[in-house]
Amino acid sequence: MSSVHIDARQLRFSAAVSSLVLVLALVAGTKWGSIPLAIQTLVFAAGTLAGLSYQPYFWLFDWLVMPRLATPPVPEDRRAVQSAEGLGLVLTLAAAFGIIFSSPVLFYVATAIALVASLAAAIIGLCAGCELYRWITRLREARQPTA
Repeated sequence: MSSVHIDARQLRFSAAVSSLVLVLALVAGTKWGSIPLAIQTLVFAAGTLAGLSYQPYFWLFDWLVMPRLATPPVPEDRRAVQSAEGLGLVLTLAAAFGIIFSSPVLFYVATAIALVASLAAAIIGLCAGCELYRWITRLREARQPTA
């Protein structure tokens, strides 16, 4: 695998852990849910701003899961996954604003959307942020003049 790619199973593992943390945030509500929400926001921020090498759930996958896998890595574009982390960051920040500005509806809706996106990536491999990245990339390429 080149440096442009990561193992897609890292994404699915990370999405599964993210889903658990987001479920905790939803179940705990706006008061105590701020703790798991803050943790998840920091995880998304690390993956988005510092890079996937600094994303804690990816470390956990590399340490716990990868040594037990016999099959070769499944390539996934690192840039697409990093944009998925960015989408998660935007959603968890929106949920945090819901707590800060006493808007439980914003908290629950943003957290639920982040949860659905994480579950889709974890269970069926449908990464909304990755697909958004690919769509934007195709749109940019279509707008560039050809020589």
